[in-house]
Amino acid sequence: MNFLENLYVIENLADIAVLKYGLFISLVLALPFVSILFGSILFSLLHLSKSADYDNEEYFSYSKFLAEFVTKKMWFRILFGVLPFFGVTFFYTQLYSNNIPSASVSLLTAFLLFVVGLCSSVMYKSKFSSDKQNSGSIFGWIGVIFTSLSVFVLIGYIQASATSFVNIADSFWSIVFSSNAMMYFMLFISISFSVTSAVVLGKVNKYKSYEGYSNYWKEYALKTGMIFNFVQPFLLVLIVVSTPTSALSFSFFGTIVLALLLMLITSVQFYNSYRDQNSNSTSIVLVFLLLISVLIYTGQISSENSQRKSTIKNKVQIEMFSFNEIPIHEHSKNS
Repeated sequence: MNFLENLYVIENLADIAVLKYGLFISLVLALPFVSILFGSILFSLLHLSKSADYDNEEYFSYSKFLAEFVTKKMWFRILFGVLPFFGVTFFYTQLYSNNIPSASVSLLTAFLLFVVGLCSSVMYKSKFSSDKQNSGSIFGWIGVIFTSLSVFVLIGYIQASATSFVNIADSFWSIVFSSNAMMYFMLFISISFSVTSAVVLGKVNKYKSYEGYSNYWKEYALKTGMIFNFVQPFLLVLIVVSTPTSALSFSFFGTIVLALLLMLITSVQFYNSYRDQNSNSTSIVLVFLLLISVLIYTGQISSENSQRKSTIKNKVQIEMFSFNEIPIHEHSKNS
């Protein structure tokens, strides 16, 4: 399955630029989609279980509402889910497979796991009916499990390139189960629950005529979003503390401060909505998208810092995200 490594030939700095920006854009599109897919299907399953236990139509309607968030339209699933996730696999493999030998097979496996998880989630959504016992919850759980596994592998390799890039010879297991990978995955989970809650807030005002709608929908989203939003700064600080010094720089700390500021803004927005101060719920989603983009950007900076000692054919290390271009001159002993 190493065919991905031979699809793009790097000949100059422009090729490196295409791959780096391609990876960045793919991550910016894929991670928000996967976050909302994971959060919405999991919340839907929890409320479906409650509806069966308490024979509550309100829970069942909310479960159906959540299941349709990102699974309803095929073009949306392909454009913001399948294509960007494959893009991450492709661009990452071209950039880092020489330094991380297991990247090609592992990320292609992650992509296949994601496709299975997405298809299972779509089947879960399509199985909804008025009969609560015939809602295909097994497909939902398969979707949640496979989606989380795909993200777990993806995050493991992204953090590997961001924190310990040079001469990585570790196995698949040591990469995905490293302490940094686990913390990044916990941060993803908390952001996933918060951004899903923010999307719920944005949609409930639009769909108040939805069958079975109640104020509980908004209340659940607000409380869940606030709780997990408060966890994120602590996880981010732990990640920074555990980051190797080779990955640190002024621009790295600058983006970390910006990320913490955005987390503070989302917390205030959730609180204002909870206190009925007419906070624009749509703006919370936009801030979360910006937050995810900043965190991805921070990872790109870390990667460039970690790989400064690497060279390409013209002996120039290109750094587009940390705004540096460092010439590396090699003087022959005979000169």
